[in-house]
Amino acid sequence: LIIEAKKHVPYINIGSITGIHYTSARLVTRGKMEFKYGRVDIRAVVAEGQGMWSAGWMLGANHSQVGWPQSGEIDIFETRGGQNRESKMINNMFWNPIGPDTQADIISRNLANEYGIDSSNPNETFANQFHVFSLIWDEGTIQFEVDGVNTGNDINLVGDLANTFRNPFYLLLNVAVGGAYSGYPDETTSFPDGMLVDYVRVYQRDSDGDGIADFKLDGETKHDESPNVPNNP
Repeated sequence: LIIEAKKHVPYINIGSITGIHYTSARLVTRGKMEFKYGRVDIRAVVAEGQGMWSAGWMLGANHSQVGWPQSGEIDIFETRGGQNRESKMINNMFWNPIGPDTQADIISRNLANEYGIDSSNPNETFANQFHVFSLIWDEGTIQFEVDGVNTGNDINLVGDLANTFRNPFYLLLNVAVGGAYSGYPDETTSFPDGMLVDYVRVYQRDSDGDGIADFKLDGETKHDESPNVPNNP
């Protein structure tokens, strides 16, 4: 998959929206594929250059009903290009501390630290070769990995986090251009550019071997109890 960002000179018009300088894309599985708990692997090369903002992330399946941040957001990876930042990525989470059923737009976040691939791999970036960005999610924790290495940004699902992140979510992939996080393109940014995605894979447990994923790992059935060992109920 190629998500390509383009610069249009002169500006273009799309429908009733005029003066568009950049176009890109966001792919969303809402209404097509939603899931609760499991492992997600995204193998990708992110966009390169000042103002380029690549992301693989998730929103609560109830987003259209309760809005954001009540639905919750899980950022499996976010990268921003330019200024030698292509070697860094971030995991993040957003939620409403009062819970998903309130209309108060109070935002909490997991202030995750940047994870740098260049600390152990000099001159390597997330934009110059493929890396696997992973989420490992169960009823107790959310963990993040890059190429099988934990990024140190794990979070325990207790209290208001449990209320939000023990629900189904859907996946999004996109490349944004500009914005407060990445800054805007400059004369060093080369277009077109974008994100290459080799695969997105979602794994879920089938603890009783019946070919049907557990989906709910919160003690609702005998085989849903952690650590999910069918022979040791």
